[in-house]
Amino acid sequence: MKRLSLFLLASALAPVALAQPSPPAASGAPTPAASSSAQAPSESSLTQAKELFRKGNALLQSNQHELALELFLQSRALVPGVGNTTNAAICLDRLGRLDEAVGYYELALKEFSDRLTDDDRRSIGTALTALRRKVGLVDVAANVDGTLVIDGRKRGELPLQAPLRLMPGSHTIRVLKDGYAPAEALVEVKVGEEKAIDLRLEPLTSTGRLRVVDEAQGAELEVIVDGAPVGKAPWEGTLGVGKHLVLLQGKETGTAPVSAAVVAGQTVQILLRSVPIGAPLRLDPSPPTAVVALDDVVLGPGPWQGRLPLGTHQVRAVEEGYQPRSLAVDGGARGTIRVELAIEEGHPRWRKIESSKLLLEAHGGYGFASSLGSDAERSCGGSCERTAGPGAILAGIRGAYLLPVGLAFEVGGGYLHASAELRRSVPGSAPAPGQNLHAYDLKDTLAVTGPYASLGLGYRRRLTPSVRLDARVTVGAHFASSRQEVGGAAARGAERAEITLERSGQAERAVNFFAMPEVGASLLLGRFHASLGLGLALFLLDGPASAHGDLQVVDGPARCGGDGARLACIASDAAVSRERAYGPFQLWLPQLGVGYTF
Repeated sequence: MKRLSLFLLASALAPVALAQPSPPAASGAPTPAASSSAQAPSESSLTQAKELFRKGNALLQSNQHELALELFLQSRALVPGVGNTTNAAICLDRLGRLDEAVGYYELALKEFSDRLTDDDRRSIGTALTALRRKVGLVDVAANVDGTLVIDGRKRGELPLQAPLRLMPGSHTIRVLKDGYAPAEALVEVKVGEEKAIDLRLEPLTSTGRLRVVDEAQGAELEVIVDGAPVGKAPWEGTLGVGKHLVLLQGKETGTAPVSAAVVAGQTVQILLRSVPIGAPLRLDPSPPTAVVALDDVVLGPGPWQGRLPLGTHQVRAVEEGYQPRSLAVDGGARGTIRVELAIEEGHPRWRKIESSKLLLEAHGGYGFASSLGSDAERSCGGSCERTAGPGAILAGIRGAYLLPVGLAFEVGGGYLHASAELRRSVPGSAPAPGQNLHAYDLKDTLAVTGPYASLGLGYRRRLTPSVRLDARVTVGAHFASSRQEVGGAAARGAERAEITLERSGQAERAVNFFAMPEVGASLLLGRFHASLGLGLALFLLDGPASAHGDLQVVDGPARCGGDGARLACIASDAAVSRERAYGPFQLWLPQLGVGYTF
């Protein structure tokens, strides 16, 4: 009779269908229990198992996979069979718990190999092949035997007989053992990858005792401490000193996690009251290292799985460099709840370690000076009448090699034109006998122009994402061509005579050296930028002496008529001979620039 009952159960609990694996969702349920007992089931157990299987089938066909799974697992707990095992795998597959689905399919092959047809084996094999391509493997070892807890759920005892399959994503792995401090690791699992995790548990040097009591005196409530079941309530045991997460969980009732502080050498009692709880739920923070708190009880970093009392709960996730987030969660919810944190812009965590870069910039500006340092300007002792300038126009281009620390090595070149116009009075040389004193009213036009080349050391620092501070010191050589044009008249009292100067305006070439500190700021527009800066160019050397001849009255001999007393008859004068068109001078240079960073 018993053999017939088993046969009927195997027939009645046949699989509905083998579905193709669904897209992955949450993971982390316990590994399915091993095979059935050798003892034949009782008639009542057989009847109850078949009824649960029938109801589960109806729910599965109406796509209520979560409820169907619970009934198939209850049926299997009473009498393991081909049908309730494979149909549990189908539900897990469709719920996205692919790692658990693999486990149940493998159980079906292992426990019921003599009852499966060739078609059954082919179907299960096809499903297994597809599912194994969507999960990863984790092999956990420790320096002691202990309980393995993954994402808050017990997954077995160490040492493992074989690696565990886990869904892709982040998982919190813990190993617990009495008398040792728990060891924990956060691991990122990838499809098709096998990871080996080796944890080390340290012996507890200080312990206390914890007693957990259910005030509601619920039946068969499991006490779970730090994610691992430790016994039935009421329970008392030895734990390490410090805070521990404790909860009660039964078939229909339980509690939310609470924090219990264990004191060295003392027994601490906590009173919990079990209430109706919802379906299995997963809290999945992003980033996976975020610390999750439930109703102000810190659960720790990474995902958490469990069942919550019915009603509304507050979940909060925090992580350095992210904006904290809180949300309300219904204890009756199912599946996975993602807690996405937004990045906090500007946080030091996101300060990028930039690589070296190349920059090219064109720049130009108009400069101002108090003097070009010329002999003409020095001769009048500040009493000159300036009619233009001194001023300068600069246009150039520079390239820079930018280091990640902000330093920049620069090389540049361009063109600089500086000029000034002034009027001055220069006394004439001592007159010849019989002549009266005279002076020259002169107009000088000075110009220093030519290309330049420079080397520089700069520093750049971002003040905001779009504004950058720029500073540099540049040294260079100006390949200058200088000119001094002189014109005017000789004057004596009311008498005036136009004068001329031999080789006036003739260019003289020389190299001048300069140094220029500069500060400014840039507006960053992606790889482009626009800059505004102010530099002080210090030109260091005297220019070359001019090749000017003597001052002479225009057509003097022709108009003189031999009358030595007349102004037109004065002799040639070397009053401005060998003057320099420029000397050491300072030039303020506001500049605008545009550039591109490669």
